[in-house]
Amino acid sequence: MNPLIMLLIVTNINGGYEMVESNETTKKGGKKGFLIHLLIYIVINLFLAIINIVINPGYLWFLWVAGGWGIAVVIHGIAVLAS
Repeated sequence: MNPLIMLLIVTNINGGYEMVESNETTKKGGKKGFLIHLLIYIVINLFLAIINIVINPGYLWFLWVAGGWGIAVVIHGIAVLAS
């Protein structure tokens, strides 16, 4: 049996259970999800940086948001690469 294939038990629309294969399609979905997460991270943090620099350039508070959220993006990336 291919180690990349897992069998999942899911509830179907009628309330019964069925077996579903999870394989490379799931991996591609994970990478796509990570890339979407990364893109949203970049866009939002650029927007926050612009707002911060225009309104209060003396204190760069957007770095707190970028740093905290950046940790989550890195963890997401590691999880996708590890799977």
